[in-house]
Amino acid sequence: MASCFICLVGVNSFKSLIRHIKLFHSFENIIEYKCIEPSCGRSYNSFDSFSRHLLTHTLVNQESSSNLHIEPTQIDDILNQQSNEQLEISSCSNISIKAFKNLVTEDGIMLISKWYNEAVVPRNKVQILINDLNGFNDKCMQILKKEVLDNLKKNNSDENSISKISVMFDVINDPFQNLKTDHKRLKVLEELGVYVKPIEIAIGSRNKNITKNDDIVINLVNVNICFIPLRCIFKVFFEQPNVLKTVLEYFKRLNSMTGGIVCSFVQSEVWKVKCQSSPDKIIIPFFLYFDEYETNNPLGAHAGKKKLGAVYVSFGSCLPPEFQSSLNYIFLALLFIANDRKEFGNKNIFKELINEINYLQKDGIIVNVESQNYTIYFSLALIIGDNLGLHSMLGFSEGFNANYPCRFCLCSKIECNYLVSQDDSKMRNTENYSQGITIDNLSLTGINELCVWNQIDGFHAVHNHSVDLMHDILEGVCSYDLCGILYEFIINLKYFSLDTLNNRLHYFNYGPLEVQNKPQSITMDTIRNKKKLKMSAIEVLCFSRHLGVLIGDLVPINSEFWQLYILLRQIIQIVTLKSIQPEHNLLLKTLITEHHELYLKLFRTNLKPKYHHLLHYPLIMSKVGPVSHLWSMRYESKHRESKLTAHSITSRKNICYTLSIKHQLRLAHRLLSKSNTLSLSLESSNVGKVIDMSINEIEKIQNNLLNQTTNLNSVSFVSWVQVKGTRYTTKQRMIIIIDVEDMPIFVIIKYIFFKLQCDIPFLIGQRISTIGFNEHLQAYKIKNCDDLLCISFDDLLVEQSPCVCSTMSDGCTYVSCNF
Repeated sequence: MASCFICLVGVNSFKSLIRHIKLFHSFENIIEYKCIEPSCGRSYNSFDSFSRHLLTHTLVNQESSSNLHIEPTQIDDILNQQSNEQLEISSCSNISIKAFKNLVTEDGIMLISKWYNEAVVPRNKVQILINDLNGFNDKCMQILKKEVLDNLKKNNSDENSISKISVMFDVINDPFQNLKTDHKRLKVLEELGVYVKPIEIAIGSRNKNITKNDDIVINLVNVNICFIPLRCIFKVFFEQPNVLKTVLEYFKRLNSMTGGIVCSFVQSEVWKVKCQSSPDKIIIPFFLYFDEYETNNPLGAHAGKKKLGAVYVSFGSCLPPEFQSSLNYIFLALLFIANDRKEFGNKNIFKELINEINYLQKDGIIVNVESQNYTIYFSLALIIGDNLGLHSMLGFSEGFNANYPCRFCLCSKIECNYLVSQDDSKMRNTENYSQGITIDNLSLTGINELCVWNQIDGFHAVHNHSVDLMHDILEGVCSYDLCGILYEFIINLKYFSLDTLNNRLHYFNYGPLEVQNKPQSITMDTIRNKKKLKMSAIEVLCFSRHLGVLIGDLVPINSEFWQLYILLRQIIQIVTLKSIQPEHNLLLKTLITEHHELYLKLFRTNLKPKYHHLLHYPLIMSKVGPVSHLWSMRYESKHRESKLTAHSITSRKNICYTLSIKHQLRLAHRLLSKSNTLSLSLESSNVGKVIDMSINEIEKIQNNLLNQTTNLNSVSFVSWVQVKGTRYTTKQRMIIIIDVEDMPIFVIIKYIFFKLQCDIPFLIGQRISTIGFNEHLQAYKIKNCDDLLCISFDDLLVEQSPCVCSTMSDGCTYVSCNF
């Protein structure tokens, strides 16, 4: 418990005390800051110095071994010192040499770990930084040491104190003792239990030219892949504070939901069937993701030579919604050269990973949480990825112009070109799959090889209900549709010009949440070619979501091309939902059929393969829940970390091992800094003065929104606050959904404040009345009202949908959103 030296209010921690002083006191005008902790009483003239001093109360006077080598038995002590806020060092005289050495070593490890965590800093540059830092310290530290010791001797200080301070100077002068080489640093991190070393596994061999004694010699070398033991990753992750507890509580909350609402794979039909056989076990599902990415310049002479295949593991929708999009919870499992998979086959590449998954499913792992052991089993839920990645992993045809291009059904290429609804009689199952393996003819079955993942208990390729809306819809159906619709509107029907569209794109108010996804201007070449929009997936999503309020007023109500857009918009709205109900599946099926029929009628062309994949979305949703949890968006972002590292190094001799080590070092840093504990810190701006608040508003807020024990003098207003990963601001016209009844309830955020002695922020917002839904604009018609609401941020929906407000040519205001 910490206390404020001004108002003597008690708070839970020293970090909360710093926030309290910032929010409720004019900290910049305080002349003297006092620490009123027992046996301290220090004072400071600077708030920054005072803040740093408060954080020193998180350290401990703890004795440990005199050498700087870290024994395994010290691991827990060092890690606990990092986060324990109840430990204290009051003065230098109270700390022993041993504890001081440990403190310096710990800080050195944390600093090195931070450098390793930077994607663009190669490991050899870390060595340069350490050498330079030691060289920089040497002269200055020797001068300072001599000056201090001479003054102590002149003042007849105690010999023991002088000797102790001299040793402390020597320790600080060499803070990276036993950490001076890369090998030693990795060894220390491995002993701490935070670095899981990648394992190189030979999958074959090939001839390679090697220079030996100035001669070129052909030598046989091993072809390796890099494998990360999942049992080690899962153990260290679930032994992090709060992780297992949070996951199990989220499972319990999901299982208690009623009304047929499904918002996670854990609630899905597929998972319930898997869990029926072992109801008493703790079983956690995980997703496997596979994709290939380029590490060299994609336009350079060496493009494709070092293209890598990566397999990631994530717990997907098993985590609470506020953590599902974080890259911290996506772990690397396998890394290899993409061409090696084609040469040596899936069986050799994935053999070790398959064995590991079977072990986790059959034997599980024992994790120790709060001195209690838990046996946890892990089950492969789905293999996810884009269409090419899934077909190559599962052994289906990798060419989508094949006779049987679909992994879900046995419809021929000709049938897929014009099919507008799923043919249930031609769905793949274990029987016809076995027959296809027996036939062993790709052109007759669409099966290239027996799926190696069928070796995993409970998994079969035809039951892998996984789709990727990022590539199928956003970069596929949506992009093709919109490009064709805009061609008709601009070139043929001339409803508006391309300049008009681009001007509206440029000057449209996307709001604080969508502004970062603002679409790029569209060129005439893109429109004339009628191929697809040159936008990223998230830009296409933003563009399609708000196209109604962008140009809807320029399009006649009876336009069939606009009706195609409306159907597309409704499809996007359903497939991007984070929670679904049973009726959504039937509605989606109807919308897709109507969309495909209208597309064939208007454009007089066949359906592309991605249009056919869309037919299976209702079935997938009924089996595994919301498909928005399966898309590739976050995994594509995960690639970027390795791409940045690859671009910052020059060697490609063993690129897989290099990038695997770097990935594991980033994970080590997150474990050391406790950022993988499924907890989000509350962030906010500095206290700001409330302006433009009328007397009427003040009275209304005080009388109607705040209780008698709370008044405006005891609250502190801020301009923004970040809660559960979402930033809410008062600086822009930010509109959020606070509830959904017959119509969504919108609120414009006007003020954000903290109450005294409370870390939970509140908002004061102006409620917006919804008049009705305009189907032509795909937006809600609204009118402002004077009702003010006071809402705790704890009561808000975690998944905030972007809401954009626009005034149309008819003088009415509309809000477009997705919920």
